[in-house]
Amino acid sequence: MKLRYALFALGLLITGAPDALAQGKTSTIASAAVPEAAALGGSTLSHVDPNTDSQIVYTVTGGGYVWGTNTYGDSGKYSCFNLPDGMSSITVEQVDIHMIRSASPTMTSYDIVLYSGTPGYDGGLGTGPGTEIYRESFDITTVTNTDPNALPIEATNHPLTTAPTVDGPFCVGPEWSAGAGLNDLTALGTDDRGLGGDNPNQWERWDNGAFYNMSQAWTAFSADMWLSVSYASATAAEEGADGELAVTAAYPNPSAGRAEMTLTLPAAGDVSVVLYDLLGREVGTAHEGLLPAGTHPIQLDARTLRAGTYLVHVSAAGRSETQPLTIVR
Repeated sequence: MKLRYALFALGLLITGAPDALAQGKTSTIASAAVPEAAALGGSTLSHVDPNTDSQIVYTVTGGGYVWGTNTYGDSGKYSCFNLPDGMSSITVEQVDIHMIRSASPTMTSYDIVLYSGTPGYDGGLGTGPGTEIYRESFDITTVTNTDPNALPIEATNHPLTTAPTVDGPFCVGPEWSAGAGLNDLTALGTDDRGLGGDNPNQWERWDNGAFYNMSQAWTAFSADMWLSVSYASATAAEEGADGELAVTAAYPNPSAGRAEMTLTLPAAGDVSVVLYDLLGREVGTAHEGLLPAGTHPIQLDARTLRAGTYLVHVSAAGRSETQPLTIVR
């Protein structure tokens, strides 16, 4: 495994590359506090907490997973998660990754892929990603960040066209073409935990098609990718079909100001969707009035609100539900 670590270091020292992203590999970019709040334990899964962690990129000892072909062959990076407590299944609606790409890529697209898979170790290597659950391709221009010196890295949002259902532990992350070259170098932000321990949650795929745990592959590399998963309970749609109000989680969450949630009504009736701050003060109304039976998207416009966590209160069909919504700037 020491050879693999050495190759990673070599990959960070490429010079004379065609743009600032590759050239920036010769220097360390200091970590920076990320000005956003995470709804951890609510409708978002993540191994980083923007309230307490600092984001870093491009350091061997501090973090910065690199993807694209350079001096070593790999084709994917993944974070693995257990299901939230008390849930037997969820639908994955969006995957957000803080990432930077080269300014002039030759690669036209990359994929966001979900696998079944269990965090942890088995015989020293762990189980990691297993059977593929879902794959969706995104244009490379989805990643708008091209300046390696601009920290913190903004999130690249990947709303999934058909939200897949997972009923057990899973792994998710970006994959790219085996033909990616130096113009396709891209960095994934991580926390600043760096080296020094085992991390069962972070995995990568090498060009031999096998999955490897990052801590094993990089000699105790213990940082987490700055990746979050927005999810909803997979039973929500079933509840609506059974004659009860069903509310899916707002996404994206965290949001830069606009989000959407879906209500399923068993019968026509008055619906109220109101936003409150954490002091209980009303700060906005997304909907107030009659809606017919069926499924309805509700737009949440919080562009005028300050960054922070708010509560979305839904009242309909004789029931009410409250969900957190985090706004970032």
